[in-house]
Amino acid sequence: MSQSYVDTIGRWGQGNIDLNNRIVVHNPNGSISTELSFTVGIDNEVVLLPSIVNGVILSDEAAIQHYLDTGEYLGKFTTDAAADAYAEALHLRQEWFYTERVRDLLQYNEIMGIQVTNNGVTTTLPDPSSWTYQVGDLDTSGGRDATGYLHRAYVASKINYEFEWHGLEWEKLAQILAAINSPKFTLKAPDPRTFQDTYTGQYYVGDRTGKNHYYIPEKPNIALFDLKLKFIEY
Repeated sequence: MSQSYVDTIGRWGQGNIDLNNRIVVHNPNGSISTELSFTVGIDNEVVLLPSIVNGVILSDEAAIQHYLDTGEYLGKFTTDAAADAYAEALHLRQEWFYTERVRDLLQYNEIMGIQVTNNGVTTTLPDPSSWTYQVGDLDTSGGRDATGYLHRAYVASKINYEFEWHGLEWEKLAQILAAINSPKFTLKAPDPRTFQDTYTGQYYVGDRTGKNHYYIPEKPNIALFDLKLKFIEY
């Protein structure tokens, strides 16, 4: 399915739900679901409602009550045919977004393989949402002479990384913080000089900066966090 088709669906979708930020339901056969929907007549309108809310499959009665409580819906139409057409297009759109897109991202991040080894325990970090790097050279001494020529005493090149994660579940956040809870550890990450090899070095982490940005009142044990870490090489 073409990207233009996906963008088109996103523009003419008449609902007020963020289609790109849905908690998925993992089915017994290994597939995932994000959009089960049905239509109901309310106030002379055909309203398309989600049957999956916050990763939970609801009965029709519970889904209707959720709509009445929150006002969240997938679309409002004047005819059943228009609602059915949009529901089918939305299903295809979500199938693409949460299967092809996720599969491609997982294949890419599988190559990254960011790992921390701390006190003999190796932890593979969750895939970061974004990352930056800095390659710098270290000199013991140097300077320019009277002719302007630069004298360098090159020692080594160091690579520093900054990783950001968005929407981490609490367990993943705790896993990362536990893995780096040491003044010194080994980091294995992509080598930015080739993007084909990995680089391994001794690192420490600066300030741990994060925030909680998503909370479900019905499930107080569920929260999503953002986290930013800078890995500095010894």
